[in-house]
Amino acid sequence: ASSQSKMPVDPALVSEIRRKLGVGLKIVILADAGSECEELAEQVALQLQGAFHQAIFITGGLPGVQESFAKSCNPSTTKVYKLTPGSCTLNGHTVKAGTTLREVQSVLACIGDIYITFAGDQEVAEQAGVAFSRGAAVVPVIRTGGASSGKFGFPAAALK
Repeated sequence: ASSQSKMPVDPALVSEIRRKLGVGLKIVILADAGSECEELAEQVALQLQGAFHQAIFITGGLPGVQESFAKSCNPSTTKVYKLTPGSCTLNGHTVKAGTTLREVQSVLACIGDIYITFAGDQEVAEQAGVAFSRGAAVVPVIRTGGASSGKFGFPAAALK
């Protein structure tokens, strides 16, 4: 089975979320809640927001890496969206993306142009696989281990 069959998503929902996020390079941060590389995520956030001034950063709202990344972005100069099954606000941007965590994960795999992965589990590997198969750039932070180091079926070509 392909990665896409594991993460079915409504194309209309993806279109709606992309419209809500607006025009611009969409950079998605993928990590599982158990990843313990928050300090590295904070440093990456500082570097990325400096390098990509007009980019839109997107997380799934999980504690740990995703939360640390988002909190490290300057809310007055950087657009950060947290997609959740319910309405939540982060740095002033609220987006509801589905009704379950699994649906949000599926949407995340379909809306980004670039994906930065930290550690991760099976879900992160699946999301990266879906994103990579549709032509998005997937950049794993390999030293963080887990899916980002090639485990759980992470797309091998993205590790090169």
